[in-house]
Amino acid sequence: MSTLRINSSEAYSDRKYYILITIGFFLVTTYVSFFHHDFWTIFDQDGLIYLSGGQQIIAGVGENVSFPNAGPAGPVLFALLESVLKDGLIAIKIVSILSGTGIVFFSYMVFKNIFSSKIALVGQLFIAFNPWIGILSISSVNDLFPIFMSIFSLYFITKKDIKLTDIIFSGAILGIGFMFRAQPAIFLLAIITFLILLRKKPKFKISAVALLIVFFVLCCSPM
Repeated sequence: MSTLRINSSEAYSDRKYYILITIGFFLVTTYVSFFHHDFWTIFDQDGLIYLSGGQQIIAGVGENVSFPNAGPAGPVLFALLESVLKDGLIAIKIVSILSGTGIVFFSYMVFKNIFSSKIALVGQLFIAFNPWIGILSISSVNDLFPIFMSIFSLYFITKKDIKLTDIIFSGAILGIGFMFRAQPAIFLLAIITFLILLRKKPKFKISAVALLIVFFVLCCSPM
């Protein structure tokens, strides 16, 4: 009985810590972004290009608009948020901050699916203190959201008992992320390789790979 109580206490403590790390990352990046980096810089030029292109698409004059290594979803999302907030810089920063926070949160979930909760906490701390994640989270760029979606998709794939519904969610999430940038395609190939090597019956492997690709294509087809 005492062992059960200790295990329950440790599990609660781990849950508390990973939530605190996530909240701490969100608060720090929000503070730095809006109080110490509240202006366009040379590193935010991509954000300006995406915002301008998204505004043209929404206005119906985006026939000749193209984005290098990126889909139209990010620019359109930025333009829609800008139309509500009336500030393009804040609109893009909100997406960056929430994406970075999502990466920190789901990095713990993915690590926990693979390792123990203790190792997951250490892994989450490495992600939270990664300088590139921090810099991109306070910048007006289009890079973090597709990475967040890719990490989110791994949460379903790394479950101990993968079901076909998990495969569907993973493929759909990667497809949505691909409409922002091309990084999710790399995760798609990695997941396909993982599914092929998975210790499951061949019928499950074939169904899983097929569903992953189909839902990936369906969700990125609006491009």
